Amino acid sequence: MGRQLAEKLRGHFDLWLYDNDNKIAAATADELSVHEARFEQLFDLEVLILALPAEVMPEMVKRLAPSLSTKQILVNIATNQKREPLQKLIAGETKVVSAKIVGHAREIAAGEAPTIIVDGDEGEETEKISHIFWHFGTVQQGSEDLVEVLNTLASGEGIKAAYTIKKKMLQEGITLSLWETAVRNVAAGTMKAFASGDVGPFASGIIREMEDENDKG
Repeated sequence: MGRQLAEKLRGHFDLWLYDNDNKIAAATADELSVHEARFEQLFDLEVLILALPAEVMPEMVKRLAPSLSTKQILVNIATNQKREPLQKLIAGETKVVSAKIVGHAREIAAGEAPTIIVDGDEGEETEKISHIFWHFGTVQQGSEDLVEVLNTLASGEGIKAAYTIKKKMLQEGITLSLWETAVRNVAAGTMKAFASGDVGPFASGIIREMEDENDKG
């Protein structure tokens, strides 16, 4: 997700990339034509977007905390990491703002626009982060808790649907070599069309049948 952010934000901001693996940072920065940062240079930047797994986020914040300035803003994008515990790790007045992404990294890379829920204390920090992430997708300000619930719900229901397709294919005697295509191309494509209100006649017929069944129920 960090790479997707960098690709969308470059050109709009003076962007610096840091990674514990200097080779990764250097190669990515060169490829995207942005700056590579050394660790000590992070404290000269106004906004630090922590594109890290939830389990390592507290460790990184502890590492940063002693040198952060009051004017800096830390941005937490990890879906399963809450903002308040990170804020408590910082003794000074540096603000932590969550910018939680409703979307899958591969889908975003393929061109799907995500929605970002920005959660922070009322003030200019939250507005500033909302403006930054506007370049990445649609921004809403609200509770970060919504994103974990929504991503879990959507992922779970999507996997159930894929599993059901496999089960019914077996029942129909259809070779499972076609399962991936059925899920990725047909099911996912139809779901996207349905969500955007752009279904064709065949899918419209299925929708009407389902609506009729619900009305009868």
